[in-house]
Amino acid sequence: MASVRKREWTRDGKKKSAWVVDFKDERGKRALKTFTMKKAADAFLQKTQQQIEVGTFVADGNSVIFEAATADWLEHCRKRAERMAGLSRSGVEMYDIAIRRALPHIGQKLITKVRLADIQAVTDALCTAGLSGASVRHTIRTTRMVFDFAIERQWLRLNPIDTKKLVLPPARKIVHIPSKDELRHLLQVACKRAPHEKEAARRIRVAIATLALFGGLRRGEIAGLKRGDVDFERGTMRIRRSVSRLDGIKSTKTAAGVREVPLVLPIAEALRGLPSYVQHERTPDAFVIRTGTGLGLQGCSVYSDYWHPLILRAGLVKPDGKPLYRLHDLRHTAASLLIDQGLSPLHIKTMMGHASVTTTLDVYGHLFPADGAIKKAADEVAASLLATQTRHEQSTPQIALIRQ
Repeated sequence: MASVRKREWTRDGKKKSAWVVDFKDERGKRALKTFTMKKAADAFLQKTQQQIEVGTFVADGNSVIFEAATADWLEHCRKRAERMAGLSRSGVEMYDIAIRRALPHIGQKLITKVRLADIQAVTDALCTAGLSGASVRHTIRTTRMVFDFAIERQWLRLNPIDTKKLVLPPARKIVHIPSKDELRHLLQVACKRAPHEKEAARRIRVAIATLALFGGLRRGEIAGLKRGDVDFERGTMRIRRSVSRLDGIKSTKTAAGVREVPLVLPIAEALRGLPSYVQHERTPDAFVIRTGTGLGLQGCSVYSDYWHPLILRAGLVKPDGKPLYRLHDLRHTAASLLIDQGLSPLHIKTMMGHASVTTTLDVYGHLFPADGAIKKAADEVAASLLATQTRHEQSTPQIALIRQ
């Protein structure tokens, strides 16, 4: 039976006292908690009994601090990645980066003591620090996953993150797209051989630029392209894999990422000029873009060895000397140019390999032209109703008289 009792003792000749709550926790084990005031002890006992009855109480001794829960969760994610159980090593690395942003704020808090107000404070602090809205949201999503993991481990009963009540920054990503003049200049520089540069390196650079700009491929997809994926007769490329630093060869980012991309003329010419084609390599499993040793490139090598030097040579840099555009921005450019040609969101989704058309609209929705379709439809509905009303009034003169 739970109770509140007074405990008295003497220390250094002085009498001291405290109020002890004696109760059984959610696991049926005896637990004690001490308070200096009887009012606080009574309030704790009442609240605890209510929480135990509805199944939301977890004793402090049965819980862990948020940092410890995070460490266990990341280890769990790494094991999943090793088994390839719906998670990649690159994905775990992104989780690790995101959750580290929250640790300075709530890392040492007992996970049962973290409240929605604490999560809001984390959100506000990250926004104040200048983190993008997308990154802030990713941090909060990752933090929520840690709490879900803690519930599975019975360290917690309820997830404190309620996204409906949390005030989050806008999720819209800022898409940076080079102008057409910048694109022409970039392609000219890509095609021009640098001093002391090997011809093979120049051809690889041109292939990377055209695959990103005209095909909308991600850098890992560029690195993962194989001879058997390219069909010159049908004029298509089948995107079916990606390459990353941590995972090596893996499936595409989403199931929808497996797709066919048109083999337009600039891409076809660039691919035919690659060493793997010049040397008449016929093995379907051979990488289209590869090193001198015949090995495929890493996704990071596509950027560091080819794109970064290209963007610097082209002079497309910020005042601080950093690149003005990422290689991924050429993928965005591919989508924007297709939208400019009147391609629908559904077609853009297919071309880009997005999981849903919602993703397409989230990223590129502002680029689609306002064609006035909504206003046109509303006007037609209104005109139809007014025409019906006019005919009705003509057949019932009494209504017209009443309105006069």
